[in-house]
Order: sequence, then structure tokens, then C-alpha cells
Amino acid sequence: MNPMLDKWIIVFTNGLKIRWWHRFFKKDFRHCFAFGYDPINSVWIYCDFANYRLTVFPITTDQATNIIVYIKQFARHLVVTVDRETKYFPLAPFYCVPMCRQLIGLKTISWTPYGLYCALKKTGVSSYFGNVTEEKDYVSNR
Repeated sequence: MNPMLDKWIIVFTNGLKIRWWHRFFKKDFRHCFAFGYDPINSVWIYCDFANYRLTVFPITTDQATNIIVYIKQFARHLVVTVDRETKYFPLAPFYCVPMCRQLIGLKTISWTPYGLYCALKKTGVSSYFGNVTEEKDYVSNR
């Protein structure tokens, strides 16, 4: 029995509350959170770092369905398989991006939700539910 989820759905949004620092972030990529299904316990897990606090709790199938409907209408998402190798970033600040990065075990450091999105796209992950608009290549060619 593995107590950790094998896949997380990372969701990228504008966020519910606009903060002053959001003016420096790319539109539609101002916040990110994660949720996933635990088949061992038959429960959805929601994980978010918002309003200066980490929240992790189980959600019902109806709540997960509401998140999926929200994703289809207003957000972007990527389905990511977890890398089990432990990575430590001891001096990095903790907010929504490092939370998602630590959940999935991403080796690359990303500072913004858009940076995380680009890093994940470069690894070949894709969306599952479809997105608001046709999937465009948002990864810069740097």
C-alpha cells in the first residue's frame, strides 16, 4: 500500500482574490492548486496554499466534479505523475508554486504559476479534461 497519490491535477487560475503582486504575473496564471484521487481510500484530496495558509482536505465526488466544471470553463490544468525521488529546496519560500512542485517532485525551480506550467509542459505532461480554449503552446521558446 502506497499512502501517496501517483497523480495530481495541477490547476492554474487567476485566483479568487487579486493581490498587488498579481500585476507581475501572466493573466490566467496567477495561482495554482492541486487535487487528486486516492483509489486506496476512495477519496478526492484537495491541496491549496492560499491566503497565507496551506489547506489539505478530502472532498466529495460532487465537489471534485464542481472543480472539473470550473477547470473546463475558467482554468488550465495539467495531469502530472509524481516523481518519488525526494527533492529539497530548503531556502525557497513556500507559496502555491513550491507546494505544487513539492507534491509532484519536480526538480526544476519555478517561481510563478506560469513558470511551473511551462516547466511541466516541457516534460511532456498534458491536460485531461480539456481547457477553456483550444490548447495553445504557451511554452516560450527560450
